[in-house]
Amino acid sequence: MSQPKRSSHVLLASQQPAQVERIRYYLARGGFQTTISSYAEAEHQLTSAMPDAAIIAAGPDYSESLSACYGLRLSAGAAFPILMISSQDRELQPEHDVWRCADDYLLEPLDAETLLVRLSVLLKRKQAQAARPDLDDQNSQPVTEVDEFLRLTEVARADLARGGIGALALVGITESTSPSADRDLLQSDESDQRAATHLRLNLAQLSRFFMPRLRPAPGRSSPLAPYGSFSLLVYQVRDDAVEFADRLSAWQGEYRAWGPGNLVAGVAAFPEHATNILDLIGLADEALVQARSQGQVVCYQPIPQAAPVANQPQLLIVDDSQEQVEMLDLLVKQEGYRTLRAYNGEQALDVLSHQQPDLLLLDLAMPRLNGFDVMHRLRDRNGGRLEPPVIMVTANDCEESVLRGFELGARDYIIKPYHPRELLSRIQSILTIPTTTRGQ
Repeated sequence: MSQPKRSSHVLLASQQPAQVERIRYYLARGGFQTTISSYAEAEHQLTSAMPDAAIIAAGPDYSESLSACYGLRLSAGAAFPILMISSQDRELQPEHDVWRCADDYLLEPLDAETLLVRLSVLLKRKQAQAARPDLDDQNSQPVTEVDEFLRLTEVARADLARGGIGALALVGITESTSPSADRDLLQSDESDQRAATHLRLNLAQLSRFFMPRLRPAPGRSSPLAPYGSFSLLVYQVRDDAVEFADRLSAWQGEYRAWGPGNLVAGVAAFPEHATNILDLIGLADEALVQARSQGQVVCYQPIPQAAPVANQPQLLIVDDSQEQVEMLDLLVKQEGYRTLRAYNGEQALDVLSHQQPDLLLLDLAMPRLNGFDVMHRLRDRNGGRLEPPVIMVTANDCEESVLRGFELGARDYIIKPYHPRELLSRIQSILTIPTTTRGQ
């Protein structure tokens, strides 16, 4: 058989050494490079090795390999090719759950020619789909977690703009009674990465559980999307908060009997709780914090004693990475700041049209409108002044980019990755300057 035009890289996840050696030998014959992984480490290897495709070779415990497959699909998106190999033929049925995460399937015993042909065809098919954004099958379109999140929130935004009603839930899993479990994972070092990977695998199972139970929003094949690493965003049209919370509570009992851990959720709805999608997500996030501490589904309710302090500064965090936004949000809230969130430049400008935060933490490299575009438009709105004050948060330490930001009026910049205390110090130094001096 002809070899691929370039040396493609395949992630091979298996728990059986003899099977690993045989498949790796077959792949080498076809000109493929191979990274070997256990099921538990597959998602980590996906990030570090950046393969072109993955092969999940099922072992005696088929559920473990299926969890690994779901984890890869959730992390890598629909455009990433995944091939399953198993000795069990019952999973070949189209209605089986494996087809929700794998693109193709092979049975043992397999030969080199069959494996290489199927893998090469799968890679070519995915490449062709990636080059055709107009495919009818939305599940086949190349997407990332950010893409999925933005598409789902935009459907909710459009529904809200039409005057409809809808409920939004942030759903996660708890495996302990500690309300700080997610925080510990977000701040974990390398020795705790296995626990984080395990939780993401459980989220993949949670996605599998929800899919047949949820109503899609108009124009969507899926009513859920990843929300960072540790929870899912679920949107339901024509539901108020209480109705959706009741259904989630009923499903919670089913999930306890079906899957790992315990699902919890924070629910909010429009128009009763919020008038825009970003506030709605923030309210659902507040409810999720309560839900984790109580181990149940919680509907957002204002807390009377939690009236905002008049001089408590509010920060708008803008980044196209949900994980970056979550970590920044957690960091500054621990220091007593209030927060708003946006996931691209357009959303940031939308928030700033009806909110007046004290400071903007602005990523520069974003889709649609980048950070420089946002600063340009804010200056146009404010007669040439950049308001609110901006700290550029960027992975680009190019002097030209930094100078360009300062020319537009940015007050400071910090390079990713940054030390949390450094960022907090820069925030504090700007917020302690009297308001009348800002923008001068």
